[in-house]
Amino acid sequence: MVTQRVAEDAAIEAAVEQLEAGGTSQVINFTDDMKSVIDGVVTLESTTGKTRVYDRETGVASDILNSRLKDTLKRRYPRDHPMAGRTVFLLKPLVDAPQGNVLCLLHPEHPQRAYLDSIGLRNKFCYSAHIASEYDLDGHMRHRHSKEWAIMERAKQESKDEEGRQLLRQQTELLSRMSGQPSATPAIYQCSECPRFFDSPQGLKLHQTKEHKDASKDS
Repeated sequence: MVTQRVAEDAAIEAAVEQLEAGGTSQVINFTDDMKSVIDGVVTLESTTGKTRVYDRETGVASDILNSRLKDTLKRRYPRDHPMAGRTVFLLKPLVDAPQGNVLCLLHPEHPQRAYLDSIGLRNKFCYSAHIASEYDLDGHMRHRHSKEWAIMERAKQESKDEEGRQLLRQQTELLSRMSGQPSATPAIYQCSECPRFFDSPQGLKLHQTKEHKDASKDS
């Protein structure tokens, strides 16, 4: 298996070098699966500096920088994946998928790029730029970028919690003005395991028992 993978990686590098020289990649005596990765009439786009590749499972296209093409074509599914060991991206699609113009959230040109950098995803990129719809984008993020998606969801929840705290302060201040009594900062009970907060110790305890049962056992 290791020998086969080394040979396939060498074939990918040779094919890309042929493409860089302006030729057509030709692979002989390789499996049909391997030919689907690098065989066919494909040229590197010198004007854009990118080459289009296709996701093996979904057929969704991504425009990859030519300098990253070898590494992209050699990327393989992990051991726990049903297609473990097989290459993720192809130069010719195996699946006839509708091609849209929705960018992956991790695309360098996505409008939210600056925000994602600010929450710790500065060096996380995906060049998928032809996702069919926003619905397909959601699935793409959940399955292709599950760790990054979790970071985004956590940042979104933290933002909502902060908005809730701010609203509570504003409401308390307003009620204080209406009653003519000096305002007092309401008690806020912050969870030590996550960004959630509560207005009573009972609510906090119930939350920790339900959501952080293992953490409470360790302590």
